[in-house]
Amino acid sequence: MNIANFNASDGWLQRFKTRFGIRFLKITGEKLSSQPELVDPFKQRLMQLIQELNLNENQLYNADETGLFWQLLPEKTYVSMSEKTAPGMKTAKQRVTILGCTNASGLHKLTPLVIGKAKSPRCFKNFVNPLIYRHSKNAWMTGEIFKNWFFKQFVPEVSTYVLHNILFYA
Repeated sequence: MNIANFNASDGWLQRFKTRFGIRFLKITGEKLSSQPELVDPFKQRLMQLIQELNLNENQLYNADETGLFWQLLPEKTYVSMSEKTAPGMKTAKQRVTILGCTNASGLHKLTPLVIGKAKSPRCFKNFVNPLIYRHSKNAWMTGEIFKNWFFKQFVPEVSTYVLHNILFYA
């Protein structure tokens, strides 16, 4: 068999893993906790407020943050069936936090906020950053950063969007 012409199918890979006792195992992880019993009452109250205030999809906004560990290795790997665990290394802590915000119709996407550790990252030198960048000691969202974003970014961008659409459609 010529290796240059080798083409492994999904079935071949599955049989290979079975033959040699290889399985996919999670290296690290954290069990998430949630309170599903609170979801339905919240949804009902939100729908009630939307109806009371006569809001439409263009007036409803959602902002959410996420952490990006930009040097983090995968949390799963292939190991022998005889291995009970997959020893890992200390996880990388280099992270940025990203806050995205859009309205329910998806027609208005606000400029994303990125939070890093550096006050003025070297990579931004001689670079026009299209994002909003802030910094904190551990690259996490703080009350001060959120308050600043809300009043100096969110309110002006939404006001401009609403004003433009009212004038545009009037």
